Amino acid sequence: MTSSYPLSNTRPKIWVAALLAILAPPSALLYVGRSRAALCYLGIGLGMVLCFILYNPNDATKAFLGFFYGLLCGTHAYRIAINYPDNLPRPISSRWYAITAFILLIVGLIFGTRAFGFEIFHIKSNSMSPSLTPGDQVVVKKWGYIAGTRWATDRIGIPLHHGDLIAFEFPLDRRLTYLQRVIGLPGDMIEYKNKVLSINGVLIPTTRIETSLAASDFDDTQKVEVYEEALGGHRFQTVRYAHMPPMNTLTPMFPHIENCQYNYAGFKCKVPAYHYFPLADSP
Repeated sequence: MTSSYPLSNTRPKIWVAALLAILAPPSALLYVGRSRAALCYLGIGLGMVLCFILYNPNDATKAFLGFFYGLLCGTHAYRIAINYPDNLPRPISSRWYAITAFILLIVGLIFGTRAFGFEIFHIKSNSMSPSLTPGDQVVVKKWGYIAGTRWATDRIGIPLHHGDLIAFEFPLDRRLTYLQRVIGLPGDMIEYKNKVLSINGVLIPTTRIETSLAASDFDDTQKVEVYEEALGGHRFQTVRYAHMPPMNTLTPMFPHIENCQYNYAGFKCKVPAYHYFPLADSP
């Protein structure tokens, strides 16, 4: 019985299989005519990447597992290549254009998901405590919300609401990603005075829960007051350091700073159109 699909009449070259195992390990199995094995290794690789994102192992562990994964794929492809029968044609999936498409698929799945689907962030500071503390992980949904990036416009497709948590690039250093809570929507007047927050002249409902000692980002322990606040259907806890002044008057020159007024007691800002005002739960 003959196949109706075009076939490659050449045996797989060992050096090509080895090179593909280094560049994109599953593609080496595709090259030697094992498409099912290639898909299996692709699934294992994607699962490994997901574990890296979720559990954030150290660099040495990532390097070891990545090396072992590539070695496993390469060894499998090598054994098939050296034992490949001379009279057995390879399927069309082993052609260069099929392998190229497969590699592009892998790259698209990894980078496309991270750039436009979702991304997992690891909390490294106490700025959102006690809701989020160092070591916690959050999944950030990106579709419909990607704004201000190299691939999107400056307007968010899906409106945000008071109290939503957002991840954004720090305007003064785009390499930094901040995770904070949306306090102000376009057109809102935000006022923070003597550690009390109001929106459009209305105070945020606040209930004091406790006073305790907690770690700060400065490697020390300070007396803090914990409050429960309600905003936009969200209920969350905030922290106020008892001995910290309400406002640091050394404010950097961020965009639209002309819409704000600062003094030792706090600040007052008018949120411009198409912009949002985020704030951390803990100073």
